[in-house]
Amino acid sequence: MVAFGSAGIEHGHLIIAPEEGGWVDPAQVRVIQEQAGLGGWTLHEQPPSEHELRDSLFELLDTLPSAVDEPLVIPVDQHFNVKGVGMVAIGYVQSGRVDKHQDLLAIPTSDKGVVRSLQVMDDDVDTAFAGDRVGVAFRNLREGALGGGTLLVSPDTDGAGCADTLIRHEASRITLHNAPFQNRSLEVGDILHGSVDLQFVVGRIEAIADNILDVRWDHPLWIRREGGATLILVQLDSPMRILGNATECNPL
Repeated sequence: MVAFGSAGIEHGHLIIAPEEGGWVDPAQVRVIQEQAGLGGWTLHEQPPSEHELRDSLFELLDTLPSAVDEPLVIPVDQHFNVKGVGMVAIGYVQSGRVDKHQDLLAIPTSDKGVVRSLQVMDDDVDTAFAGDRVGVAFRNLREGALGGGTLLVSPDTDGAGCADTLIRHEASRITLHNAPFQNRSLEVGDILHGSVDLQFVVGRIEAIADNILDVRWDHPLWIRREGGATLILVQLDSPMRILGNATECNPL
């Protein structure tokens, strides 16, 4: 619940489903729900039917703004080499659209490949849109171009980079909004991790002023220029791992 709240996910469903013979107090859950920043979520004291939940989620999707017109970003969560096909990347289209035969850049390696084919729900398609889980088969993409934290984006109009879509952060000035229940005091020299769009990057705090942190990353962190997911800050050795999120994040 803390992770959802820190990620800024404003809509969702909480379902109370205790083990057989157990009981969970809905009033206590509501208190935690509010404290975690999930006041807009729907709380179900009994598990709804699959049909009710599905219909509710579709109704919710109809009310949310579409990200189709934003720049293309696909965080890759799986990749492999298929004999006779080439490199294949799988992930959710977070924003924009991707077309068959389109040129794509793999960030951070900046390798370029051409979309040979697209699959959504095991069906071949000519275009995948924001919200689709897509398999992208490449032509002319180097085998080592894909890895953990890879983002697929459209090249800039000059074909040279991705500055129109992503901003490269070697170091960042972050305004930290503390996570619920987090009371840890950070110090200069502390190690933390930044997580956004399936990137997970180690950083060290170089300066602190109130809730403003200067953090230098051990390798570049790529932040979407427009919109995008919230940067979450984490300390893995802390009992409460989620420190909070970045309400502002600017490169230094």
